[in-house]
Amino acid sequence: CRWECWEGDLGGWERRGDVGAQLAERLNEYLESPGLESEVARQFEQVAGRSQASAIQPLGPVFNFFIQDARRFMDEVGLRTELCILRPEDAEAVLEGADSDGSGTLSLEQFWSALSSAIGAWTMDSGLKLARAEWEREVQQQH
Repeated sequence: CRWECWEGDLGGWERRGDVGAQLAERLNEYLESPGLESEVARQFEQVAGRSQASAIQPLGPVFNFFIQDARRFMDEVGLRTELCILRPEDAEAVLEGADSDGSGTLSLEQFWSALSSAIGAWTMDSGLKLARAEWEREVQQQH
């Protein structure tokens, strides 16, 4: 699933729609980067062992590792976001939301879906919020 920024998301702030488009473009670049999914799979399998699913708690550090990795990527490409590692219980809460059958475990697909959705939503929300705050400061300084 690719990320896009719709004009409506900006709430009348269309003039700066380029920020949203840039965030979406970089986000897709990160999520589709070669080797990312296989590295996620490798780390997932280290936790899950031979089984097809893993308990949620040990996946928290893996989740945070990739949140940190995404943050590093966004910093390197010069985009400001508020991506940050979560407390273990918060990471678990996000992952529990992906446990659609209530089994207390996640498959690799469920884990990847939760991870990529979280990175995507937080990047877009915080990136647009920071850019909008900056734009509002500029407008105030002009008056």
